[in-house]
This record gives sequence, C-alpha cells and structure tokens, in this order.
Amino acid sequence: MSDHETRDRPTAETAGATTDSEIHYGLLLKLGFGLMGLVLVSATIVYFLYVGFLDWERSREPEPPVLEETRAPILVPGAKLLPRPEAYRRDIESQEAQDLESYGWVDEAQGIAHIPIERAMEIVARDGLPSMAAPAAASGEGVEAAEAAATAGDAAGEAPSAPREGAEDGGT
Repeated sequence: MSDHETRDRPTAETAGATTDSEIHYGLLLKLGFGLMGLVLVSATIVYFLYVGFLDWERSREPEPPVLEETRAPILVPGAKLLPRPEAYRRDIESQEAQDLESYGWVDEAQGIAHIPIERAMEIVARDGLPSMAAPAAASGEGVEAAEAAATAGDAAGEAPSAPREGAEDGGT
C-alpha cells in the first residue's frame, strides 16, 4: 500500500472529525457574546432604576431637623418610662419602709397620724378592730351623738371595740 492510499482512508482518529463540520463555531460565539451583552444591558437598566427609586423615596421623606435640641419632645399619653427605674424603685421602697416603721402625721389638721405597723398589729391583736361611726356620720344624723359616745367612752376609761364573735346571741 502506498502512502497515498493510507491518507485517504478514514482512520479511527479522523472518522469523528468529518461529522463535526456541522457545528458552526462562529454562530455559537456570536450567540454567547449576544447573551452576555443582553445581561450587561439588563443589569445597567436595573441599576439605574434602583438608583432612581432610591432618589424618589428620599424625596418623599421629610427633611431632618438641623439641630436635634430645637425639636420639641414628643409627649405620649399614658405611662412614662423612667431613665433609672431601679433607683426610683429603691427610693419608693425606702420611703414606704420609713412610713411603716415610724410615727408621723398623715393630716395634722384633721388629727390623722400613722404609727409603726408592728405597733398597730399589737393594738389590733390586743383590743380588736375599732368600731366605725361612719354610717351615722354619713347620713348626717347623730354626728354629735357619735362624738358624745366616743368622749363618754374615753371618760369612762373604756376603749371602743368592735363586737366580738358571738356577741349578738348573748356571748355564747
């Protein structure tokens, strides 16, 4: 066999090369570059739309004040928040403890005073709850009679006391 015959005969390496001539590489490159260009143009349009919408949104917002101190504080009805609630709570608790453990006037003009809570519990345990003359005083009748009864009880050395349990049925 001559050299010329071996060149014309298709071999295993050259057999697939003849069928690849159907692919148009130039057309594929044009299509690829066209798609890349389309993506770049689309991204540019989206970017400018985004910037435009941001500017439009900023133009709708009110202008911020020049100095923060010139703005009046916003007062909201209802409960107010404290800057240091734990210190405020400690102050209130110490004031309440002082009120519960000391003697003092609630209303000096009306003669209303407060006593330590321990002393008040001792008095109530010893004497019982005091009786109230409020119904007679509330109706407007017998205010003088209630005062006279209280002063008569004080003059006799008796402390007014509440009716004890079973006092209505003869003390049994």
